[in-house]
Amino acid sequence: MSKVNFWSIFGLIGVLSEKVSEAMADDGKITAEEILSIGSAITLKLDLPMDEKSKDNLELIIAIVEEVGTIVADKKITVNELVTLGEKVCEKLGIDLDKEGFDI
Repeated sequence: MSKVNFWSIFGLIGVLSEKVSEAMADDGKITAEEILSIGSAITLKLDLPMDEKSKDNLELIIAIVEEVGTIVADKKITVNELVTLGEKVCEKLGIDLDKEGFDI
């Protein structure tokens, strides 16, 4: 079992304060993307062990949340935006997106 020492916690307070301040600076709110970013920064600061699959999944989730936030900003979703999101997800997963295999 790993232990976290006092100095790590002390440094964590600084990182947490900085990240929360950054997140709230523009609108006084914290978004889902910012929460994930804060969690990632905490994990890195505490040097907590994280396997590669979990890191990749976290990066994928952050990418999806960022893209969805951009897509829905205008309160509508186009097919082109869905395809672009699919491309980004597939790119992160290292697979090809079949853009020909659907009908609307």
